[in-house]
Amino acid sequence: MVACEGSTTRGTLFPVRFSDWPLDEALAWVYERQLNTINQILNDHHVDLVHMHGLNFAKCLPQRDVPVLVTLHMPPSYYPPESFSVTRPRTFLHCVSSSQQRSCPPNARLLDPIENGVPFVGARVPTATRKFCLALGRICPEKGFHFAIEAAERAGTPLVLGGPVFNFKTYQKYFDEEIAPRCNGGIRFIGPVNKRRKRRLLSAAKCVLIPSVVPETSSLVAMEAFASGTPVIAFRSGALAEIVEDGRTGFLVNDENEMADAIKEVGQLDIQACFEVARTRFSVERMAERYLDLYKLLTTHHTDTKRRRDLRSPRFTIRELTTLDELEALRPQWLELWRHSSTATPFQSPAWIIPWWKHFGSGRLCALAVNDGQRLVGLAPFFVANIEGRRHLVLSGTGNTDYLDVLFEDEVRRDAASLLSNYLCQNRGSWDQCDLQNLRRESVLLKLRTCPSRLDDVQQQDVCPRLSLTTVEEFINGLPHRLQKNIAYYERKLSELGVVTFERAGEHNFDELFAAFVQLHGLRWQMNQMSGVLSDRNVQDFNREAARGFLSIGALRLYALRVDDRIVASLYAFHNRERTYYYLGGFDPQFKQYSPGTLLLSHAIKDAISEGAKEFDFLRGREDYKYRWGATDTIIYRKRLG
Repeated sequence: MVACEGSTTRGTLFPVRFSDWPLDEALAWVYERQLNTINQILNDHHVDLVHMHGLNFAKCLPQRDVPVLVTLHMPPSYYPPESFSVTRPRTFLHCVSSSQQRSCPPNARLLDPIENGVPFVGARVPTATRKFCLALGRICPEKGFHFAIEAAERAGTPLVLGGPVFNFKTYQKYFDEEIAPRCNGGIRFIGPVNKRRKRRLLSAAKCVLIPSVVPETSSLVAMEAFASGTPVIAFRSGALAEIVEDGRTGFLVNDENEMADAIKEVGQLDIQACFEVARTRFSVERMAERYLDLYKLLTTHHTDTKRRRDLRSPRFTIRELTTLDELEALRPQWLELWRHSSTATPFQSPAWIIPWWKHFGSGRLCALAVNDGQRLVGLAPFFVANIEGRRHLVLSGTGNTDYLDVLFEDEVRRDAASLLSNYLCQNRGSWDQCDLQNLRRESVLLKLRTCPSRLDDVQQQDVCPRLSLTTVEEFINGLPHRLQKNIAYYERKLSELGVVTFERAGEHNFDELFAAFVQLHGLRWQMNQMSGVLSDRNVQDFNREAARGFLSIGALRLYALRVDDRIVASLYAFHNRERTYYYLGGFDPQFKQYSPGTLLLSHAIKDAISEGAKEFDFLRGREDYKYRWGATDTIIYRKRLG
């Protein structure tokens, strides 16, 4: 454990001495000492993995080839921009809540969040039944404790405020100006509290107030309150909206006035609900188990050739997944496998397949998970569908997915077809015909064989036009002269109506942009007296969930074109590695004469180039407009076995 001098740890402490300077002036010196200490440990000891938690972790990354896991505890905006584009190999970042992950930069490559956990108390300690509110935490402006004081005063309820005032200039000023002058009568400041005293306070309090004014990434205080059977009243800030179940384990409020009203109503809540959520969701045991599983995954996921194994080795096992819960449980390893596969498209990721099965899955799920020991090295998302009385073995996503395939580590792909063939042959009685659609030329499934097979047929099924990309200048110069003139003309005419802006979805605007996309897609098809695929509510819900998933892993490219505040065109796409995939779009027919869809598509292609994309994939279909941009056909295939 590398920590501050004087820390108490269960492991071996390698202390870093702090100076007497104010912390914000001493940090550069501290980071240098931390890095030197880490490097010395790596030289002197065998280390399987380094787990970092600091705000400026990028300044302390070791050069040695050891996996580094970084837990991001603070709001993403607090981290230096380079933190999310670390180039050091085998460096893995993850958040402690979904809301924190959604607010990370779109290009951040993150593992799935692991929520924090706290010890479970299990019963309210029989201390005095004082009817006071409690607020705990660092005394600093972003914690908003002056709002807790205001709410308690308005509710006529005493407030106990506890926590350290660290030696930062802004913290000291906040305490001196906003907190200390108001500590009299019913408002009491008690300073830092130790573990035993905190437990007594949490068990005796009427409720805990958390008036944070910045998006919280987690809240140990809320979790500790639940573990003591105490409800929480919190602002809707970041992860607090995920942690507090409004009306069950506490109340979510918008300001100090609503907080004061909630204090008066908190007695109606059942403390057993707080105990239940603490035990099942926020226990330290659950958190530790998830971290240990992740440690095993990261320390066994080596790509150097000396650790590669033959896929036909007996050490490789296949497990059949038959439920949605099993797919969900595999999501972290699945996502890591997808990120490391050089041939995967967005349609092989859990962000696409899991929502697809949830909304469209039918028949019998029989996804195959291939493991090398504890490490997932392959996933084949098969299911058996009953079609006209025959059992068809197909891939999840069939019907509205442009590229279907299995997912394997690059090092073992060469043997994947043999492994799957053997398994399907052994289980030949569970299906009548295997129908694998929308396969790319490089798919290992084109080599699939089963025994005995009366049918083994491969046919061209469709084409996916793709546009090769180099630079923005070459892209523009490569367009037909008429299209270049039209784009310039439409941009000029549209700008006469108002301010024209292009926007890309992030956490802050996802709901607005996705709703606009659904509406504009429908309007575009209604113009031709057709409904469009998104007219079905189930299709909408599926795409919303998939888009949310892609947003969380940095793969969503949902664009909007605005004229002033009005969205007049939308484009829904995905990005992975060096390719952007254009899935659907729409525009407002009232602006048809300005061709807003063309303008937005031009912007999306330029944005793809700026991200380093080498191809812009228009996906299935031979629509004329794709070829006007310079796209050329890529064949996809259908393979049937029976």
